[in-house]
Amino acid sequence: MVDTEVPGIVDASFSATVFAFNGRNSKAYSINRDTHKPAFSGLRALAEATGYVANPVAGGVGGGGGGGTEFKALLSDTFNGGETWFEHVHVLSREYAFGNILATITSSIHFHNAYRRQTVSLVTFTNNAGVGLDIPQVTPPDLIPPSSSFLKTGSTVLAPLGLDLVVTTEGAPHFDTTLDFLFDTGALLIVPVSGDRIALFPIEFEGDSVDERLIWGTDVIPNMEGPTQRIMYRKNPRQVFEAEAITEGRQRRELQNLLMAWQGRSFGVPLWHDRMLSTAAVILGATTIPAVTDFVDLRVGGLLTVFTDSRTFDVVAVDSFSPTSIIVSTPLSRAYAAGTILLPTRIGRLVPNVSGRRYPVNAESHSLRFAIDDNDVPAAFASAAAFSSFGGKPLLDDRNMIDGTSMGTQSEMRVHVIDNESGTVYQTSDWPVAQRLHSKGFKANTRQRLYQVRQLLHYLRGRQRTFWIPTFIEDLLVTQTLTSGTALMDVENVGYTRFVQSRQPRATFRITFTDASTLTRTVLSSVELSATEERLTVDANWPSTKTAAQVTRVEFLEEVRLDSDEVVIRHRGIGRARIFVPVRVEP
Repeated sequence: MVDTEVPGIVDASFSATVFAFNGRNSKAYSINRDTHKPAFSGLRALAEATGYVANPVAGGVGGGGGGGTEFKALLSDTFNGGETWFEHVHVLSREYAFGNILATITSSIHFHNAYRRQTVSLVTFTNNAGVGLDIPQVTPPDLIPPSSSFLKTGSTVLAPLGLDLVVTTEGAPHFDTTLDFLFDTGALLIVPVSGDRIALFPIEFEGDSVDERLIWGTDVIPNMEGPTQRIMYRKNPRQVFEAEAITEGRQRRELQNLLMAWQGRSFGVPLWHDRMLSTAAVILGATTIPAVTDFVDLRVGGLLTVFTDSRTFDVVAVDSFSPTSIIVSTPLSRAYAAGTILLPTRIGRLVPNVSGRRYPVNAESHSLRFAIDDNDVPAAFASAAAFSSFGGKPLLDDRNMIDGTSMGTQSEMRVHVIDNESGTVYQTSDWPVAQRLHSKGFKANTRQRLYQVRQLLHYLRGRQRTFWIPTFIEDLLVTQTLTSGTALMDVENVGYTRFVQSRQPRATFRITFTDASTLTRTVLSSVELSATEERLTVDANWPSTKTAAQVTRVEFLEEVRLDSDEVVIRHRGIGRARIFVPVRVEP
C-alpha cells in the first residue's frame, strides 16, 4: 500500500481513493465511511498480521441464493481501509507447517475479536488432524470480549490466555489439513496445519562400525581434443548409512515392533559415530546445551538428539552453535546430567528389505541401510584449505593408505580392432596416451582430520574437480650430479625419450632430497645419451648443486579426478575412519 494519509477530517464522513499493491499490479479503491472509524494510515501496522478469515455472505462464494461463506486473506488486495479488520474475528498466525516431528512440539496460536463492542463465542472447534494435535485450553463455548482474545478464567483485568497448539508423535504419519473454528457471528476461521511424524531409531550401531556413502551426480562428456566436460547435476551428495544393530531383551522387542509398523516410513537417524557429550548439566526447559562442538557435523536447522536411553530423550532443532554450546529451538522436556550423549540427527528411510539373524539366546542382529533425505550441506563447508596445493589446485601429498596388502592399478586405452577373422588384424587408438587408474587412501584418527577430509570430498564434488597427486613411488633414478645454475638432469634410461616424449601425465615431477627439501619441475625435452642414460631438460635451473646420492626420490605428479561419484567413509569410532577413493588420470 502507498504510505498515504488523509489529514484534517472534520466532516461526518469523507471519500477518498487509495491504492493497494499486489505483486506487480495495483488497484484503486474508493472509500466512503464514517469518521468514527480509524484513519487508513493507522492500519499500516497490521501488515505483519497474516491468517485467514471467512465472512458469511448471502448466496455464498460468487453470489446466488442459499447463503454460504466467502474466504478472504487478511491484508490481501481485498483489504479496504479497515473494513475487513473491524467487526470480525481473526486468527493472527501463519500456516502451521511443523515439518518433521520426532518429539512433542508446542507452538502458539492467537485469536483476536476485532468487534469493538460485541463479545463473540466460539461455537465449535473441528480438529481435522485427529489424534496427536490439539489446543488443550479451547473448550467451546468460549467467550472472547471485544477487542481482545481468549481470557484467563476469572480474569478481571482482561489478561489474555496464551493458547498452545500441541503436536505429539502419536497419530497419522502424515497430515496436511485444517483446524476449523466457528463463531456465533457466523465467521469460520480456518488454520492450515501439516507435518510428518518421524520415529527416532534409538538403537546404537554395533561396535561403532558405520559405512557412510556419499553419492554425487556428474555427467561426463568426453573430448579427445581437449579437457573432458563434466556437469554436476546434484547440489548435495546423496547420503547413505550402513550399519549393523545387535539387540537383546527390551531393545530387541522394541526394534521388532518399530520395524513392523514403521519400516516404510521415515526415521530420525542419530549419527553415533559423531556423538558428543554435554559438558554440564542442563535443566528442564533449557534451550542452551553446553558441549564442545569443534569438528562435529552439526548444522543450523538440523536436528540434535539429547539421549539417555530409548525412553529418555529429546529431539530438537539446532538454532545456532558455538565451540562451547548449542542453542536449540525448543525447550528440553527433561533435565539431563553432565555427560549426556548428544547426537547430530538426520531424517532417513530404511532401504528395504532389512535382513537379520537370530541367535540361540534372545538376541538378534539386523543389517540396516538408511537413505538420508535432509543432507543439506552448507556451501561454505567445501574446502581444500587443509591440504597442499600446486598450480592452484589441491595436491594430496599426504601419506597414501593401502586397502589391504597392495594397491590395485590399471592402464586403460580405448583401442579399435578390425578383424574379419580370416586375415590380418588391424588395431589403432584415438587416445594419445593411456589413462592410469589407481587409488588414494585417507586415514583419520582425530575428529579434525576426518572433518578436513570430508571438506575436501565436498570440494571435489565427486568426479567434478581435478587435483594433483604424487605417484608415491620412484619413477626416475638420477645418475649424475645436479649442477647449480643448469636445468639438466641425467637419469637412468628407461625409455622416457622414446615413449613418454615429455607428455603429461609424466612430465611434472617432484624431487626429494636427503635433507627433506623438495623441488617441483616440468620436463621440457629429453634425449638419449647412451643405452644406460637419458638427459632431461627441465623448466627451471637447480638452485644449488646436489649429488645423485643426495636424491631420495623422483616421483611424477599426476593431475587426476575421482573415478567415481560414490565415496565410502568407513567410520570405526569417534573421529576414526578410513576412506579409499579411485582416481583416474585426467586426459
